[in-house]
Amino acid sequence: MTEQVHVAVGVLLDDQERVFIARRPLHAHQGGLWEFPGGKVEPDEPVQHALQREFQEEIGITPLAPVPLLKIAHAYADKSVLLDVWLFQDYSGTPEGKEGQAIEWRSIADLRVADFPAANAPILKALGLPAELAITPELASWPELAALLTRYKALGLRLIQLLQKRLDRSTYIDWYLRACEFCSLHNIRLMANADPDWLDSEVITDWHCSARALTQLNSRPVAADSLFSVACHNRQELALAEQAGADFVLLSPVSPTKSYRPEDCLGWTGFTALANTVSLPVYALGGLQREDLSRARQAGAIGLAGITAYLS
Repeated sequence: MTEQVHVAVGVLLDDQERVFIARRPLHAHQGGLWEFPGGKVEPDEPVQHALQREFQEEIGITPLAPVPLLKIAHAYADKSVLLDVWLFQDYSGTPEGKEGQAIEWRSIADLRVADFPAANAPILKALGLPAELAITPELASWPELAALLTRYKALGLRLIQLLQKRLDRSTYIDWYLRACEFCSLHNIRLMANADPDWLDSEVITDWHCSARALTQLNSRPVAADSLFSVACHNRQELALAEQAGADFVLLSPVSPTKSYRPEDCLGWTGFTALANTVSLPVYALGGLQREDLSRARQAGAIGLAGITAYLS
């Protein structure tokens, strides 16, 4: 069996939602393609140390406060790799191609799978996730949902979870289809938060799974090109979400809400500790407002999710 090469990978993101990429040398494995900088982790070397070493040698900067994004195991025909991917925004130094390689700041929207080694595809999928995720409150009618969707559009939101626990299957599917029509016109992605038995409708493609429903899954319930997320509250649920092939998780509660007392909440320290145990993008959820986004990212979140944050 081919030995797996452990590689530290750094995704440097700026405040304009652009990422730093470099072109691989023509003589290297997957030469000529673009990559997120990084390099091999030496035996017994901490991953963060390898990440700093590679960025200092290749790009001339030192990553500051990187947070884990995901791990990717991939087998090429001639090589097996484990990509240990970390995300950071702060650094010291000035980025440059110290080994003569081409470098570029490219917007996330312009990242193309074909430009990168095949193992990088999950990274591009993770980077395609927006920084904010709105969850709908319980509503009394379709006109109320239509008005809320219009508000979400005005706020610039691009990922919405349709949560309506009071609806029967037929009504929920009807609302979901109408909402999909609106969202498809405005570059918004809509995820269903519904009973797993409703997935056989052949209508729902992107699905959010409750922690309770997660225990009933034996495999990933949606297609590879769909989005699959899971609600998590502890280490065990995070591990199960990873095993089930989730694309990302919502970890809560960070702060007190009507449903959670302060002593029941993770706080930012607890959130970071749990988020670092899973190799998946994590959204912070629970008692947060839009102004908490920067704090959430510092704590290791890819973004924040909420209901009331997008209502006032």
